[in-house]
Amino acid sequence: MVGYILFLVSHSAVVRYVACFLVGSTAFVMGPLSCAHVSANVLSDTSRSSAIATNVLFGNIGGLVSSWSYLSKDAPHYRIGNGLNLTCSSMQLIVSFVALLWLTWDNKRRDDYDPREQFEELSEQQNTRLDWRHPAFRWKL
Repeated sequence: MVGYILFLVSHSAVVRYVACFLVGSTAFVMGPLSCAHVSANVLSDTSRSSAIATNVLFGNIGGLVSSWSYLSKDAPHYRIGNGLNLTCSSMQLIVSFVALLWLTWDNKRRDDYDPREQFEELSEQQNTRLDWRHPAFRWKL
């Protein structure tokens, strides 16, 4: 986010060069980190494959949108493209923070619940089929 803010507020070549490094360093880190977080919180192989594919899909949609948001008529400062990227980065930060709060709350709720009596009569296959809905499951933060 800092890189896009620097792009929007500065016309200095040095500051914009630093902004390029800030944007690039976070862009290359967020892809693998988000895929790792998604795969760590999904149990079955089929669900994991679908979750990772959905995560990559949203990343690719971002690339598609950004290719149409840096318009030649907006050169050389590209306020539309940098503004959209700043907005999306801000939304991602807010959604991530809300998800962190929800995951923490759900783990706490699961810690306070004793699932033994409810799930003792279920077979191993039925327990496995519950996936993330099983009370013994904990979200990985």
